[in-house]
Amino acid sequence: MILPWIMTCSSRNVRLGVGLVGLGLALGGCNPSEAAQNRTTTSGAAAGALSARVETETYVAYLRPVGDYKKDVEGVVEVVLETKGEFHTNEQYPYKFTPKESDGVKFSKEKFGREDGTFEASKAVIKVAFTPWKSGQVSVGGKFALSVCSDKNCLMDKKDLALDVMVK
Repeated sequence: MILPWIMTCSSRNVRLGVGLVGLGLALGGCNPSEAAQNRTTTSGAAAGALSARVETETYVAYLRPVGDYKKDVEGVVEVVLETKGEFHTNEQYPYKFTPKESDGVKFSKEKFGREDGTFEASKAVIKVAFTPWKSGQVSVGGKFALSVCSDKNCLMDKKDLALDVMVK
């Protein structure tokens, strides 16, 4: 128990420091990364595994195919973020999708961001251009850096997303 230790401690600075920590705990403060870690659950896949869809209490993020895909012809997948409840997209955050090279796929850029998408209060869509260089099933994926906010706080998160697409 901390209380008897505080009462016997002769250092005023230590008592003040412990008091400030206690005040922070009493107010329920946590930093954005702690909040995101405690609330995140991966839907449809084991933790750490790549998924086409990730859902938390505050948002849903997923990859969506756009049209058909043909060998040696540029195609697009969309990274979609939909907020939940009182949360909205963060107007100041530099949203970013960093593609991961995979067999049969060449991306048009190393990073895709705000300039590649559309952003609304409750939804963000980033278009990711790639060219498949082989036929059959290929995987399109990468890391999505995102942020959602409520009136009280903003949460930042990074999620690995991947989608298998069929190339003709």
